Formats: sequence, structure tokens, C-alpha cells
Amino acid sequence: MEFSLWNFKEWYAKHDIDLSYIILDNSATIAMLTTSTDTADGRLGLAVVRSGEDLSDCSGFHSVLSYGRDRILFPVASPAQVLDVGMLMIETYTSWENELLDAIAHGASAEEVLRAGCTRFPFPCAFFLPNGSLLFQTEELPNELYALLRSSDAARLRGARDKAQFRNLLDRRAQTVLSETLYFQDTVLGLLIACEGTGKFQPGDLNIFHTLADAIKTAFCFRPDALTAFHPLSAWFTKAIAISAPCPPMPDALLQQIGWSPDDHYAVASISLKQHSISFPSQLAAMTDNDHCCVSTPNGFSLLIHQQGTDLQHEIERLRYYCPASSCTIGLSLPFRTLSNAYWYHQQSLWALHKGQQHDRHLCTIQGFLPAAIRRAMLDIPEAQALIHPAILRLAQKSAASGEPLLETFFAFLICGCSISHAADSLSVHRNTLRARIKTIANIIPAPWDDPALREQYILSLLLLQPDAG
Repeated sequence: MEFSLWNFKEWYAKHDIDLSYIILDNSATIAMLTTSTDTADGRLGLAVVRSGEDLSDCSGFHSVLSYGRDRILFPVASPAQVLDVGMLMIETYTSWENELLDAIAHGASAEEVLRAGCTRFPFPCAFFLPNGSLLFQTEELPNELYALLRSSDAARLRGARDKAQFRNLLDRRAQTVLSETLYFQDTVLGLLIACEGTGKFQPGDLNIFHTLADAIKTAFCFRPDALTAFHPLSAWFTKAIAISAPCPPMPDALLQQIGWSPDDHYAVASISLKQHSISFPSQLAAMTDNDHCCVSTPNGFSLLIHQQGTDLQHEIERLRYYCPASSCTIGLSLPFRTLSNAYWYHQQSLWALHKGQQHDRHLCTIQGFLPAAIRRAMLDIPEAQALIHPAILRLAQKSAASGEPLLETFFAFLICGCSISHAADSLSVHRNTLRARIKTIANIIPAPWDDPALREQYILSLLLLQPDAG
């Protein structure tokens, strides 16, 4: 841990040691005290304790603590006392920092680290997600700060990337807060803030707050799935996708808390990490927000997506941004309504994920593989093969003998309403090629094929015969 002279000034004042000071450098990085006069005036992170007699412009002072041009002057305390009390401060805060790191090594969450940190940083604190949603807080945080620190206000508070800084908020009264944005590589994890409580901020609190912020960031990175556990629906969603029935009831209070309705539109994404992407989950954690509930699963992550309509294009772009092809494979379900169906749409996303891994594709939607999924599901019924229409069996024999894709052609033709042009487009073949295949099919299965009942039998039989198509 590093300190500024402000930390020492405040520490000496708490120990009732008389002093005066000249401090201009708020960002000093002092790591140790020394009595040696051969140091490089602060450039080595060493602050120097000297007798006032050694400095011509400090007459009348018994001791001087200097760092560069900044000084703390002591009229009574001896150099030995200044050194001992100052070293006690360094030892106290270094032990505090080590206790936080030990807690992280033993599995403490970021929230637990924050609460433990308040033993040396006794101010109300809170952590906000990038969208302004409150993730966790200490008990003393004033309620009136919530409205000020949501969305745009939280974004406005984000300051320098590497250091904490003071900000003033104006509501019914001026409110001073400390804030620091926590990053993992180039991903924003969230915003840590602290506000004045029974005590007032002092300049030295910047360094202590920054150390606390670093510890919380370490806790998130040490447990990279930590952010995924804090969404209000995470416990429900974890249970909902684990069992097919019955789906656990959705507490109305949880939906009200995040502003969702049971009949809104949703989708589920399953995300599998590639072996080399060890650090990727911290990036994915950034997707846990008011419209995305991300939870850990045995094979990766599952994401419950809340959206305004059925168009998934925006979510597809977002997934591709936060989940790059170098790190993972993604399967996406169809959009749906009613959260009680979450299990089945999670199964859709798993099927799409499996297909994406088979075909080495970054993101696959079930839309593109739905016929194949239906065919595979139908094959799980032992009696299904006995229900195939005999005309389709004859077509399958001819297709196998000739090597022509007659089953695929006939399926596309029927699905497209017996339209030559539409079927040719769906199969990406020339219309004349399609006409030739249809003529071959007609010799095996006489037309017309516009009887709805007969066409349904043909389509279902074709589904059973082509489980791996699509």
C-alpha cells in the first residue's frame, strides 16, 4: 500500500501529536519512512524524518517529515516518536490490506471484501453495475443517493481510470462522494462509491479508498463469475433451467424489483468457453444488468435476456461484442413469452450451442437448426420409424441409389408451398435444376401434392428420415 503525506498528517492528528503542514502533492506514493538524508527526495517512495535543526527554514520545530517539497512540521514530537508513530500507520494499513487479500484467497466475495474493508475505511459504500443498478452496499448508505447514482449519474461519476477522486453531488444539499471505476482489462466491472457519514472525508482517504477499490477488483477477478450471482433472478433462473417441470414460481416482488412482466419477451443464450479463455468470464460478467441475468452452469454460462419485442438482432450484436469468437461459442433460443417456459428455451439454446460447436460457428440461433432439432426429437420416439409414409420410403431408396438429394429437395418444395422459385432459392440451386429433380420425384410419388392432409404426412415422414439435415 502507498500513502501520501495527508495520510500521515491525519494519523498523527488522531494520535494527538501537534503539527503544522505544507502539502501540495495529493498523489504522493510513499511506501516507507527513513531517517537517512541520502534518499532521493521522495523519488524512491521514501519519506524522510529529520530533526528540525537540520533544516534552516524549520527553526522552532523539533522534527520534520518531508517528501519532496512537502512537509509536516512537529513543534514537540521527537524524530524517534514521529518515526515510530508513522511506521505504526504503515504497519496497520499494510496488515489491513493483507487481511483483505487473504480473505480473497480464501474465497471471500467482493461484497464481503467491501464490508471487511470498512474496518479501516469507515464510510458508507456501494457498488453499482455499469448500467447504474445497485449491486451491493453497506447498511449506512443514505437512500437519497440511489436516485443520484443511477444510469446517467453513475456514468457521470466515472472518473480517472486508475485513481479514486472526489465528486460533489447536488440534491437538497451538497453531498461529497468518492468514486472509482473498476476495470478488468478493457471491460468496466462497475463503479465503487463512498459517501460521508458521521465523519467527513479527508485528503488521505483517497489512498485508502483506492486500496479498497483494488481489493474489490481483485475479488471480482479472482472469482470471475462473481457478478453473475447478484442479479435478483439468478437463484430462480438457475433452478428453472435445471429441471423440466415444474418450473419454480416466479415471485412477483422480484419482477417488480427489476421492472419485468411475466408476459414480456425473453430469450435464452447458452455460452461455452474455449479452453484458452481463462479470463473471459469477467468480461461476460459485464452482461449482468437489468435486462440480462447471467448464471454459471456446469458447461459455461446461461443468459436470460429480457427484451421489448421478438427481434433478436440487437442482442446478437451485443453477444458478439461481449463474447468474441476467440473466447466462446454461443447458442441462442427463439424469443418467447412467459417465464415459466424458460427450461424449454434453455434446451433450445443448448441445441443451438451444440450445432455451433459441431460446425465451428461463433453464434448459432435455433432458428437456423430448428428443423434438425425437431427431427432429432422425433427420433427419440421408438415407434416413429413405423409411421413413415411408404411413398417417402421409396423416395429414400431412389435418393440413396442415385446420390441425388431428393429427400431434401422434396422437403423444401413442400415447405415452400410447392413453389419452384421459392424452393430453388431456399436450396441455392438453379430453377431448372430443381425442375429436373421434381420431375424425378414425380415419377416415384405421383403428383399432385396439394392435398393438405397428404402433404402433412409427407413432411412429417421426411422429418423422420433426415435427422441430421440442416
